[in-house]
Amino acid sequence: MGLFDKLKAKFNFGMGVAFEMGKGTEPDFGEAVKFYTKAAEAGYTDAQHNLGLCYLNGKGVAQDYAKAAEWFAKAAKQGHGGAQHNLAICYLNGYGVAQDFEKAAEWYAKAAEQNLALAQLCLGSCYESGKGVAQDYAKAAEWYAKAAKQGNATAQGRLGCLYEFGQGVAQDLKKANEWYTKAAEQGDVQANYSLGVNYEFGKGVEKNLEKAVEYYTKAAEQGHAAAQNNLGSCYADAKGVAKDYSKAVEWFTKSAEQGSSSAQCNLACCYEFGNGVEQDYTKAAEWYQKAAEQGFDAAKEKLELFQKTGTGVPMNVDLLTKAANEGDAAAQCNLGYCYKTGNGVKQDYAKAVEWLTKAVNQGEPIAQYNLAICYAKGQGVEKNFEFATRLLEMSAQQGYEQAIKTLQDVFDGFLKRAGQGDAHAQCVVGDCYRKGSGVEQDYQKAVEWYTKSAERGNAEAYNQLADCYLNGLGVEKNNEKAIELFAKSAEQGNVEGQYRLGYHYRMGEIVAQDLEKAIEWLTKAAEQGHVTAQSILGGLYEYGDGTAKDYKKAIEWYAKAAEQGDFLAKCDFERLSKEVSEQEAQAKSAEQGDAEAQYQMGYKYYIGVDVEEDLDKAVEWFTKAAEQGHLEAQKLLGLIYINKDYAGHDFAKAIKWYSKAAVQGNVDAIYSLGLVYSFEGTEVFDNEKSIEWLTKAAELGNDAAQCVLGDNYAEGYGVEQDYGKALEWYTKAAEQDNFNAQYSIAYLYENGLGVEQDFKKAIEWYTKAAELDFTNAQVKLGFSYDQGECGVEQNYEKAVEWYTRAAEYENEIAQLCLGMCYEQGHGVAKDFEKAFELYSKSAEQDNADAQTRLGLCYQLGQGVEKNYEKALECYLKAVEQGNDPYAMSGIAILYKNGKGVDRDYEKAFEWFSKAAEQDEYTSQFNVGLCYEKGYGVAVDRDEAFRWYEKAAEQGHKGAQKKLEQR
Repeated sequence: MGLFDKLKAKFNFGMGVAFEMGKGTEPDFGEAVKFYTKAAEAGYTDAQHNLGLCYLNGKGVAQDYAKAAEWFAKAAKQGHGGAQHNLAICYLNGYGVAQDFEKAAEWYAKAAEQNLALAQLCLGSCYESGKGVAQDYAKAAEWYAKAAKQGNATAQGRLGCLYEFGQGVAQDLKKANEWYTKAAEQGDVQANYSLGVNYEFGKGVEKNLEKAVEYYTKAAEQGHAAAQNNLGSCYADAKGVAKDYSKAVEWFTKSAEQGSSSAQCNLACCYEFGNGVEQDYTKAAEWYQKAAEQGFDAAKEKLELFQKTGTGVPMNVDLLTKAANEGDAAAQCNLGYCYKTGNGVKQDYAKAVEWLTKAVNQGEPIAQYNLAICYAKGQGVEKNFEFATRLLEMSAQQGYEQAIKTLQDVFDGFLKRAGQGDAHAQCVVGDCYRKGSGVEQDYQKAVEWYTKSAERGNAEAYNQLADCYLNGLGVEKNNEKAIELFAKSAEQGNVEGQYRLGYHYRMGEIVAQDLEKAIEWLTKAAEQGHVTAQSILGGLYEYGDGTAKDYKKAIEWYAKAAEQGDFLAKCDFERLSKEVSEQEAQAKSAEQGDAEAQYQMGYKYYIGVDVEEDLDKAVEWFTKAAEQGHLEAQKLLGLIYINKDYAGHDFAKAIKWYSKAAVQGNVDAIYSLGLVYSFEGTEVFDNEKSIEWLTKAAELGNDAAQCVLGDNYAEGYGVEQDYGKALEWYTKAAEQDNFNAQYSIAYLYENGLGVEQDFKKAIEWYTKAAELDFTNAQVKLGFSYDQGECGVEQNYEKAVEWYTRAAEYENEIAQLCLGMCYEQGHGVAKDFEKAFELYSKSAEQDNADAQTRLGLCYQLGQGVEKNYEKALECYLKAVEQGNDPYAMSGIAILYKNGKGVDRDYEKAFEWFSKAAEQDEYTSQFNVGLCYEKGYGVAVDRDEAFRWYEKAAEQGHKGAQKKLEQR
């Protein structure tokens, strides 16, 4: 394989990694597979391995164990440790190959010998269980030790277990606990549990119940059922902690729900005697039943007694109240409904609203519906039709049929009035079409109704129509038209119109900045009580933007905004009037329960502003705000909990908080829910739910969701493969300038997937994405023009143009390719110094091919003074980073000629051989030459000509001449 072919394979592999990892782009497994396939078919081992993983996990391609095993085998046979390990997994489980424990052990051994810790762990497991090899605890201990010394937590825990029970090693409880401790420090759940047991019973350590509780807690929080049960017993029996039945119940419940019969019996006992929970014989019987079904004798006896006595009581309003007070959303909802209807209690609308609101704050859809009715009718609360509608929409988005029907009825009523010329009703109908409330979302129809209302002079319609022009919803974007409409609304005295007009004059984004006009309109809005206008005015007067500084007026406006609950204005007011720092004011407000202040405190810790970054403290403050319904706090909690680098990451908690934000109608949260449910290998993975939420977000206009849906249909991931639907969703996203979608459309046209192959359209779409500075598209265009691919004629000047744009964004592949253009004089004048500069930048990003080119520059003195030592350094980095055969060849030449190193034919032969084994034909020729001349190896003409034949087959002229002279 020639240098360019190698570069092309490396390029394709790099693109595959970029799409898989989301490096510079949204993750796209389908694209990753396509690029991996190209590189793998060219013999690139890392690509073969990664492609095997894609087939194994069904990422970007239909799951196919046979193909996974096939690709792993190709890479494994070339010595790829990761592939050897994964091939072993295939044989162990019969994935794509006949189950064969012996072959599994064989491949684990090969990977383990390459010092791959995970393979060492698995090989140790084979010896421990006797799978594929004769059971040998001593060898199990040997391999576990190797992995453990590399820091593998599971191996450390397994090694500890062997020491604890004297299997393969002399029993040594002290060493067992030492290894358990190392594993536990890395969060190994089983090690934490084992340490808990050992400290509880004094095995190998001094008995210490407090430490036992500490380790049980760690394991329990990671979901270990036995640890959860033991921890529950500690709280119930006051072992190492103060007696706390409620905590005992909490942990027994977690363990029981995982099927622990002991925990089920313990939990049933708590319900029977009311320890930590309200006494509930029915629940006690339910849990005894579960334990009895697993053969737990004590539970069988209790259950028999219950059955004889008929023990069991129904829930009443008092129990409902207790559950509601403990935060049970369903109980709060039901209790609110009882007060609303007078069912079992005296009718009390105020109490109904109180309990329904608590349930709404937890995202309960039935509560959202019932509270909406209260606001619509003014039952226990002041009438607020707008808020009632919002609640109905939140309930409907969760699929509550009654809310959906009510919204449809509301829409039909307003539609009838709108048809009769009612301007307010026309505006409301526009709102319904815009939000998809009671009717299918349709931005164009929304614009039609807003226009009808605006033509009748409705100020709110002016605002909504302006928003549509501003965001290109149902109409082409038109900033001038938006400003014109905001002005009409403002001139009618509409407070929102005045605020929006003032805001845009202040920002100067869609209209020329004019601070005097900004102050004029913001003042009008502020005088009508617009809180944000008041806060902004305070800032303008404080800093003298567009007016003379006037602290008195600043304080005055900050005070007005603060009185309406504006947190930032409150901080600014206290800072100016009482000389309290903004941070102190913020902390004080947060401690007093202000949700916005709590959010801001969390955000400071989240990004490390004014305080040291601390995700745990950020989570603490965000949680306080989120529990009060703060949307942004809920979203950021979701983001933090899905971050695997965060020690407390928890996908279930991420789902919880994203769900709360989603039921508030937030489209970003709805999209995030779709993504989290798509995370394979997690406890929350659910393809159907993922598609459901992604579809909701896509239908609400979220371009990222539209693009992901397109990917799913293109790949057949979670849905039946359908390139037509993929194109449909990609197009919706592309119309919103989503460059990933544009790139994907280009790919469909390039390869004729779901559409007739059309290179012209492919290039058009690649260009759209590239013009939005999507570097993958820019590199693709550069490569197409460089090679004359994808229906375009070879044009080095255009290739250079696109490579340059991508290189400016530090794209390592673009830097490499652009460097080659300068080196070869393709599209630009030859400039070795410029080539050297670009290779250096790419090499700084660990691009192995760039390291090789950089080494060649130093070796030949191209663009830089000759420096053989630096050449060798670059070549070695290239080998380390990418096993690059051209770098190996360069190293061999330096040793052969004694440049930068002492001449050493044996080392030269060694490096030529390594490169030759990767089909680098110049090295194959040189290996032949070494065998023929005896350079670093015994003379062997047969072997020499075998290598000449390999090089000749790839077109090496010198090798062909050698064969002719034979």
